[in-house]
Amino acid sequence: MSDHHYTFDGNIRRKSDGGSNGVDLTGEIARNVMSWWDIIFVKLVGKLGISLELYKRYVDVSLEAPINVGWDYCTRLKKLGYNDNVTDNDSPCVRTAKESQKIANSIYREIQMTYDTPALLENGRLPILDLAVWIENNNIYHSFYKKDVSSRLTEMKRSAMQVSVKHHACLQECVRGFHNVSPGLPWKESARHLNDYSVSLYESGYNQKERFELIKGTIMSGDIKEWSSQ
Repeated sequence: MSDHHYTFDGNIRRKSDGGSNGVDLTGEIARNVMSWWDIIFVKLVGKLGISLELYKRYVDVSLEAPINVGWDYCTRLKKLGYNDNVTDNDSPCVRTAKESQKIANSIYREIQMTYDTPALLENGRLPILDLAVWIENNNIYHSFYKKDVSSRLTEMKRSAMQVSVKHHACLQECVRGFHNVSPGLPWKESARHLNDYSVSLYESGYNQKERFELIKGTIMSGDIKEWSSQ
């Protein structure tokens, strides 16, 4: 673990710290350490009187009640204290994220966290893997998300794969995004994803009939009764 060498820019270098890249043991150790960290974090926020509504890996941490103005986490005493002279202009979402970060960073100095919230983003939607998540009317909604730098192309029609394999791959990719949209959202949210993917299919060489069949197959794969009247 302490004698890992790698090549970069034509030079052989020795890694100064951390686990060895590409070694299974590094991943296993990291998973065990973070499992321990999760337990400590959940216990700590519980002692502080904070109730976690949702806590999972790769998923945002949502608190049942925001941390109001004046409440501040003391890293030395590991307690929440109140100071009525403290004021700030942060939204409850941002304030909660800041205090949660201070709580998380007090557990182990080698593991330091960053935070992000919908309130800090222009469109008010927080990217989490292939989801964009936001809160509206006290409900959590999500839609399909794809990075702007991601390729607009899908499986190319001119590729050497069998037609049936290409069709199945394209269909599953479209279905994945389609089912990432919360059922309670208006139909236009799902239609936007289908339209974007139709453009991707066009740019990947598929004709109108092929695009129609893939979009039709995607819609038929899910239950759209909730949207039938919209």
